[in-house]
Amino acid sequence: MSYLNLRDSAVAIKKQKRVALGSLAVIATIVSTATGAQAGDLPVKIPVDYVKICKEYGPNFIYVPSLPGLAGVGGTCLRIGGFARSDSYTGNTTRGSDIGVINSGLKLGQSVQAKNQVAETVRADFQFDARTATDWGVLRSYLEFRGDFGTNSNVGNVNSPAGSITGVPTFTFDKAFIDLAGFHVGRDETQYNFLINTNIFFQFEAFSEYWVNQFAYTAQLGNGFTATVSVEDPTTGGTQKSNATAGGLTVSRKSGLSFAYGGLDIPDIIGALKVSQAWGAAQLSVGYHQLYETSSTSLGNVLCSTGPCSGNGYGVQAGVNFNVPLFGPGSKWGVQAAYAVGATGLAYSWGYQGLGTFASADLGADAAVANGVLQLSREWTIASALEAHITPTIEFDLVPSYYVYSNQNTAGPLNYKAFELGTQIKWTPFGNQSLAIYTDFEYRHITVSDSTVAAGNALFKSADAYIADLRLRRNF
Repeated sequence: MSYLNLRDSAVAIKKQKRVALGSLAVIATIVSTATGAQAGDLPVKIPVDYVKICKEYGPNFIYVPSLPGLAGVGGTCLRIGGFARSDSYTGNTTRGSDIGVINSGLKLGQSVQAKNQVAETVRADFQFDARTATDWGVLRSYLEFRGDFGTNSNVGNVNSPAGSITGVPTFTFDKAFIDLAGFHVGRDETQYNFLINTNIFFQFEAFSEYWVNQFAYTAQLGNGFTATVSVEDPTTGGTQKSNATAGGLTVSRKSGLSFAYGGLDIPDIIGALKVSQAWGAAQLSVGYHQLYETSSTSLGNVLCSTGPCSGNGYGVQAGVNFNVPLFGPGSKWGVQAAYAVGATGLAYSWGYQGLGTFASADLGADAAVANGVLQLSREWTIASALEAHITPTIEFDLVPSYYVYSNQNTAGPLNYKAFELGTQIKWTPFGNQSLAIYTDFEYRHITVSDSTVAAGNALFKSADAYIADLRLRRNF
């Protein structure tokens, strides 16, 4: 073999070794990020050119040299994270009502053996956050998806001594969005939201997360102030705001029986002004929501006398969070209120909507029809939240909320009031968020007006529900 061939072979071997070490470096860095190990703890010595930590975007970001930046500016930083979570819960619901989770919808005289008394849900969540420096600012893409496996509803005759129980896994995308130069495009929490507490189990909480497909722009006004305009698709809101319509359709807008949504004609339009400073944060949001009826001949609805029903709904909410170090570093207290007409989702309402078994499906819907005229619902909600970090490893949360709903349909009034209370103790035994153990208790009480019961729009005057949950969550 000639000298040139030997030299070429040596160069090729060096290149292959360098590529292999580079690939090993990325894998080792991801492993160290997930396990908390440092580069110095790894059994393989990695060339410094291949192991870089991106400090500018926060913890656990690593530099990926194979994903270059745009216009020759920098490279891409990637964070891989998520959590595994287990929930074990039990509770009860007043018979003859469907306002809760455990024993919900159990009629008087039916055997409790036909219902699950306890339930177990396991969730796996995966998050990918990639950020690249460009000439237009940081280009960010974020993906989050999850799988759930838990106790499903009873199947079979609810009057039987025991129903069948089936566990069904579900897989879904929670979030997927792109950020660049103030634009926020994809699926994420609605820009209308300002949540004063996100730690509670949120089975009964009126103020809760609500994810939609959106196209938003946020302007930085300085001194912690931002202004956001967002166009959002209300049909993509998920189960939090869904209800089965008269035709068996499920849409993420609160349809009733006498008013059922048609196809999307105009998306929701949201505006928000927010401030974040050393004392805390506050936000004022407004939103527009179109009510657009299906065709006048479909689904057998009680129709407006002039043909398809349509209307304009709106909502406004204001919230403020104060930092209160008196209860420990990181503690905060907040209050939040919302009011909506023809758009109960913008009032953050869980809402009471019977599906025709125990009450009118119009009770809690965005709108109803009475005497050929579209009637828009009115609802207001108020809540307060205390998040107290009483020790470095123990957190206490308390969230009371109250809301009032009113409307009418051809049968008569549609009115109710509800009070909800969530309380929780969270323990992080290792002093960080790698493992969290929660004990959670939530309570709901609903009172329906006498006139609503008399009209047949509800079959109970008042009802209660509670749920107790034990949650373990491992973050990585």
